Amino acid sequence: MNAAATMRSRAFGLALIPIILGLVLLVLLSFADLIAGSGQVTIQDLLLAPARPQSIAQIIIETIRLPRLFAAILVGAALAAAGTTMQTILRNPLAAPDILAVTSGAQLALVISSLLLPFAFPAFAATILGGAIGGLVCLSVGGGLRAQPVRLALAGVAVSLAFSALSSAIILSADDRASGIILWSSGILDQTGWSRIASLAPLVGVGLVLLIMLGRQLDIMNLGNDIASSLGLGKATAITGLLVSVLLAGAAVAIAGPIGFIGLAIPNFLRAIGLIKHRILLPAACIWGAVALLGADVVAQALSKEARVVPTGILAACLAAPVLIMILRKVKTEAGSRAHVLLARVLFARKPLLYGSLLVLLSAAVFAALAFGDGTLGRQIDWSIVYALRMPRVLIAIGAGALLAVAGLLLQAVTRNPLSGPETLGLAQGAALASLLALLLGFVPASPLFALFAALGAGGVIILISVLGRHLSPASIALSGLAIAASLSALSTLLVIEAQLQVAEALSWLAGSTHARSWQDVEALAP
Repeated sequence: MNAAATMRSRAFGLALIPIILGLVLLVLLSFADLIAGSGQVTIQDLLLAPARPQSIAQIIIETIRLPRLFAAILVGAALAAAGTTMQTILRNPLAAPDILAVTSGAQLALVISSLLLPFAFPAFAATILGGAIGGLVCLSVGGGLRAQPVRLALAGVAVSLAFSALSSAIILSADDRASGIILWSSGILDQTGWSRIASLAPLVGVGLVLLIMLGRQLDIMNLGNDIASSLGLGKATAITGLLVSVLLAGAAVAIAGPIGFIGLAIPNFLRAIGLIKHRILLPAACIWGAVALLGADVVAQALSKEARVVPTGILAACLAAPVLIMILRKVKTEAGSRAHVLLARVLFARKPLLYGSLLVLLSAAVFAALAFGDGTLGRQIDWSIVYALRMPRVLIAIGAGALLAVAGLLLQAVTRNPLSGPETLGLAQGAALASLLALLLGFVPASPLFALFAALGAGGVIILISVLGRHLSPASIALSGLAIAASLSALSTLLVIEAQLQVAEALSWLAGSTHARSWQDVEALAP
């Protein structure tokens, strides 16, 4: 009995080591975060801050730095705790608010409420509602609470891409009100005073306490469905945990915008070093989530200058590829689906009908693209306007779409993976990053050297996936490609900000736009 008690005491002491180390790092990074940035705040100013001297540094600390610090701690803790709970309940190491479309749903809801609704709607209510809808759609598409891990993750990524595309479309088509939302959509911790923190901190605190109180039930759920059911744990515990996780993720989005991969990386890291009991795991996740986001924020403030701001969410997104690939190497996946083969047989059994339908759809799309635009052509169509302005855009869209489709066909044939494509494997994002580098180096867009740079960027991604994706299933390779794509997109956005390019135009181009294309672009694409 004494030996068992000694072993439990020793195990508890070892489990406290990550918490103590995390607290030390949290204190150090908090001081670094208060000092970092463009404002003039020194260590001496921090030491004198409790006395509240009348100085500019004190004003900066109280109204800018401290709210930002508390925002980073709250958001990091909320995301890490939500990710920990989701992974336990779904028995899925790939579960996280951003992977399961909770974050993107919250983002879309807040964008809609801010830019489209004619009346004011509370930001937190919008993010909670949107996050819940995103999570429900993901679970419905992915197969429910007991879905296979990679399948559920793929469903979540697909839903997230759709929601993010809608958010980007609304933001890019909005008026000047969208200027602040563009930065917010990248995940930014800047706060205008204490109002948002004061209103959301109690909710985050209540959510974290509720999850810690569910710690014993979460431990039992880790043992498996049969054991949990035999001990009286039903779906109520799982639903409660997921709802609290959605609440925490919604609060995080309302405070700082969509920030990814904190909720994915931190729980897996802590489980990898041996933390299993949720009464220890959840507090450790909160501490290390805050540490991770504070570390990213210190780097973001170091990179930021007076004329530009580097969103913290971009640096967090750079963790996407290494973290997700590391997890996928440990996740067992089921055999690849044959659904695409059956679909192909059904479609190509009636080739004339298929080709005829595609031709009709293409003709209708071309007519609509030529006839409709920013302005009206009236009853008498001015064909010179159509030829000069709209025809190049239509031809660019047709050519680019055809090239992407052929690229996807070749990738699927070579990799024998129905999920392969230029966008899912990160080739498009690699080419975009290389194109930005070529632009900064002075190469003329659409020139042969510029195109060579873009091709090298896509080729580099292929080599990276071929090296990292060994022994992975087709679905896991697709997830790895999506992670690489997210990291490369974040690097591209960071490059746009650091190079002080026109942010709105650059983000529109990175999102994929045929705007302002000319016949010169058509000639460059034609060969």
